[in-house]
Amino acid sequence: MSVAELLVSVGKPDEAIAFPRWMMLPALVLVSLGSIFRFQARLADGPWILLASAVALAGTKLGARLGNPLMGPFVGALLLGLAANLFARLRVPTPQLLLVPGLALLVPGSFGLRSLNSMLSGESTAGIDQGFQMFMMAIALVAGLLFSNALVKTEANS
Repeated sequence: MSVAELLVSVGKPDEAIAFPRWMMLPALVLVSLGSIFRFQARLADGPWILLASAVALAGTKLGARLGNPLMGPFVGALLLGLAANLFARLRVPTPQLLLVPGLALLVPGSFGLRSLNSMLSGESTAGIDQGFQMFMMAIALVAGLLFSNALVKTEANS
C-alpha cells in the first residue's frame, strides 16, 4: 500500500460516488448559475432556470423509480415540457426559457463519448450497446416532449 492510498481513498473507475441528499440544492443552484452563463440568459431569468432544472431532475428521479431505465428521461422530459407549457400560458414569455436549460440536464451526451471510446478500444459490442442506449434515451426525451405538447398546449401551438 502506498502513501497516496493511505491519504486518499480511491474507488474503482466506474464506481459511482454517493453524495449526501443535502448537496442536491447547492448543486441545482450551481447548475442554474452555469446555465445562465452558458445560454447567455438574463440574471432575472435565474429563478425560472432553477425551476426548470429542479423539475427535470425530479422527473428523472421519479421515472427511474418505475423500474425501466428509459422511464427516467421520459418522465423528466414530460414533466419539464408540461411545466414549460403551463408557465408559458401563465407568465413566462416563451417555453424555451424552461425547456433549454432543463433539457441540458437530461441529454445523455456521456453515452455517446463512452460508445465512441469503446468502439475505438476494440470493444465493439459494448460500443454498439452504449450507442443504442444513447439513441433510446434520446427517443425517450423526444417522446416526453411530444406527450407534454399534446397534453398542455401554449397559445402558440393551440
